[in-house]
Amino acid sequence: MDKISEEQWSEQIKKNKGTKYKLTPEDFTKLVNRSLGAIRGQGKILFIDEGQDCHPLERDILLLLWEKKNIVVCTGGREQLIRHNEECNWKYLDTEQKVIHNIIEIKKRNRTFRMKQNIVELCNFIANEFQINLDLSAIHSSSNDDKGTVIIEMNDPHHHKLKNTVNKLQQVGKYNDLSNYESILFLTESESQSLFDQGKLVQDIQINGNNNVIYSKSVKSKRSHLTKLTGIPEDQFFLHNQTMYRDDEEQRNEDEEQRNEDEAPTAETYRSLFYESCRGLEAWSVVCLELDLFYERKKREETAASYLSDDLYLSEDERRQKYAATWVLMALTRPIDTLYIQINDPNSELGAILAKYLAQA
Repeated sequence: MDKISEEQWSEQIKKNKGTKYKLTPEDFTKLVNRSLGAIRGQGKILFIDEGQDCHPLERDILLLLWEKKNIVVCTGGREQLIRHNEECNWKYLDTEQKVIHNIIEIKKRNRTFRMKQNIVELCNFIANEFQINLDLSAIHSSSNDDKGTVIIEMNDPHHHKLKNTVNKLQQVGKYNDLSNYESILFLTESESQSLFDQGKLVQDIQINGNNNVIYSKSVKSKRSHLTKLTGIPEDQFFLHNQTMYRDDEEQRNEDEEQRNEDEAPTAETYRSLFYESCRGLEAWSVVCLELDLFYERKKREETAASYLSDDLYLSEDERRQKYAATWVLMALTRPIDTLYIQINDPNSELGAILAKYLAQA
């Protein structure tokens, strides 16, 4: 409110017909209370997922606006932190140092209703290697159940085998009567040199260290080679924050303009996303390309050095490893039936761990 102009303020309150609100904290409070009054009065419920990743101030604001009523929070442990370095405590108000009233707490076992047994075992193995308390268990009714499939490819750095693998996954999707959207989810490393060409400079939205939205014009758009590498036609691919590769410059520009119109994936499109965008998503088969490059990039990030900052016994290298491994596990827990992992360098840190897994599997 300190930064907003009178003109901007007037634009924001146009929806409140016939009501004059001044640019003051007091009038802003009145405006908020009026807006939320109907919601509170109707007894609607606020659902918050991934509550462990909220900032304490975000939590306090939500509790204040909702008057601590009708809030359901799904919160994981510190091993699922992505946005922040410390787990948000939803039981206590920092400002008052007392328990939030009327708490009903329900604890559940760390079970997955999505992933099959073999995928769960791989995730647990990787988590244990990094001393992350994942401890997942899969839901299955008998020892004869299909336990799912894990495919680890460490001898194809240029993706020559990818088309054949994708063809098999497509057949699996058709056999199970799945739409393209449900069938395969492709996860890619945004800094890949083999999957993308660097395009023209574009305006990009980023989040800074204080979780504020900032704008940058120094980021290049991506032109994906996936349609060539997989054999999937262009009209069957939805590339989130990526632009389909074209040889013709004019046609590429038209494609970029078209895809900037916020079009959404359909049942007929296979999705391709950067790893950072996959949280909360799922597919029957998930293809993780150049996973070791993603791990190494996350490990180098500035945030990784202060990850789990409340644990004084961790070295900086351990913090970086756990931070990067947590991102990797987020990607590996997206599939239902089949997980395909491609590693560029078998001698990389993550490659060595997967080689160890293959040796004992």
